[in-house]
Amino acid sequence: MKNNQLPNFFEIEHEDKVALVDPENKVCLGVSRRIADNLDDEVVQNKVYPIWEQQVKLQRKIESEHEKINTVYLLVTRQCNLNCDFCAIDANTYAIADKEFTLEDVQKKIVPFFQKCRPHKIIVTGGEPLIKKGIVEIIENLHEGVQSPITLQSNGLIIDQKIVERLKGKINEIDFSTGHMFKNVSKEKELIKHIEMCQSAAINVVLSFMYEKTNKTDIYKMIDIVAKYDTGLLINFVSPVGRAKKNSILLTDLDIMEMYLDIAKYIFNQGYMSKLLSSITGQRIQIKNACGGYGKVMAVYPEGNIYMCQSLTSEEYRIGNILSDTAEAVMAEIEKKLKDEKIKKTFCVDYKEICNQCEYKYVCPGKCPVSYTQDDYSCYFVKKMINYQLFQKKDYSSSEDELKEFISYLETIIEEYKK
Repeated sequence: MKNNQLPNFFEIEHEDKVALVDPENKVCLGVSRRIADNLDDEVVQNKVYPIWEQQVKLQRKIESEHEKINTVYLLVTRQCNLNCDFCAIDANTYAIADKEFTLEDVQKKIVPFFQKCRPHKIIVTGGEPLIKKGIVEIIENLHEGVQSPITLQSNGLIIDQKIVERLKGKINEIDFSTGHMFKNVSKEKELIKHIEMCQSAAINVVLSFMYEKTNKTDIYKMIDIVAKYDTGLLINFVSPVGRAKKNSILLTDLDIMEMYLDIAKYIFNQGYMSKLLSSITGQRIQIKNACGGYGKVMAVYPEGNIYMCQSLTSEEYRIGNILSDTAEAVMAEIEKKLKDEKIKKTFCVDYKEICNQCEYKYVCPGKCPVSYTQDDYSCYFVKKMINYQLFQKKDYSSSEDELKEFISYLETIIEEYKK
């Protein structure tokens, strides 16, 4: 590249603003329409090039310091003490545990495997992980042997002070699913007790909630708890995976937008802006050409099989078995898979028919391969939220002003959608 020569940007336009997207270097610059129309002008290039160059250097530094595998989902069991209709892996109380990996397997196979592939973080999940025999010892071995940050996902039904004390200093975060905790007042009190126990042990707490039309009032109860105890908040929507294929009513874009609007108004009316604003207004834009399943994720199932994504467990997405294959063999299989055209069509926006003509494709990981709207090319709400991050959001004098504008924005896009 010649001095001060800019790359060929992809453009996302909104009124008199343009986002210049450089997918190769994973950089996005916000400029005026006038600047975007005159990128061949030497004066404009001399102005834009140093900013672009600085962002490229920053992005390369970040990538050089980041592990190749971003996230390992370690599903320690298929057993669970709940039978949720939306469970992605069909976990239940009747699952057979005799084929699942053991503590000895963790010590002799799994820890050495992770020591070689060095994941950025490990999420211990299930089923219900705390049902797993020797789960605390498993986490202790992961903590001592791998030294990656560990998140434990749990429904919280059987956690107690003794378990928390043993997990202290071993896990960085615990994510409690909460939908089942609002059936009665005693369950809510139990959830609060669990939060206090974990926070006293310096374990970060995140409350996750699977939103459906039928549990709308419960989400307000959770928001009250999140605000009071300053926990993280994660709102999920049902995907057609596992039992959810048959048992759950999937949400439309309008359902999701109206849910966001209701929550934003509740947060505003309760005065929770300072604690919950970032949870509702969205995350910062990242430039990508694929979702994490394209070589950044390992999903290890209880029988040892490893898949490219925790939601895709057919043979074509299998990359090995942690109990029988070496880390080198699995990493080599990942590299082989990344060259496979079918894999690219599953994960990569340039190869997905539904995504490859979209102007937003590099600021969005693309349609999830398990999405129930695979044939819906509009992606209305996703695009509107990207527009908000790229063009609407600015520096506000207060969190109250920011949330007011976000509420107004949601009302506007909902009205546009209904027309």
